[in-house]
Amino acid sequence: MLCCRQRFFHTNNLYVICSLLLAAGFILQIKVLYNNHQKHIRFLEYKQRINDVYEAVHLVERLANHTNSLINKMDKTMRSYKYNKIRLKGTS
Repeated sequence: MLCCRQRFFHTNNLYVICSLLLAAGFILQIKVLYNNHQKHIRFLEYKQRINDVYEAVHLVERLANHTNSLINKMDKTMRSYKYNKIRLKGTS
């Protein structure tokens, strides 16, 4: 039969083991929460980067359209100049 001291020792061991298991479970839950938070932050950073790239592409597209319109105007002006030059040569 166990004496009072041995029973107390086993009870203390049981409390310590249960406390360690609860602490380990708590730490694992905190680790999961931390990892999920880090994933959320990374996704927000990726979203911001995608928005930055989208804005840059949109700006480049606007500049390309503006450049295209300027080139078309210049081409139209040059054709008009060549036509007027040929027409003036023919009349003189």
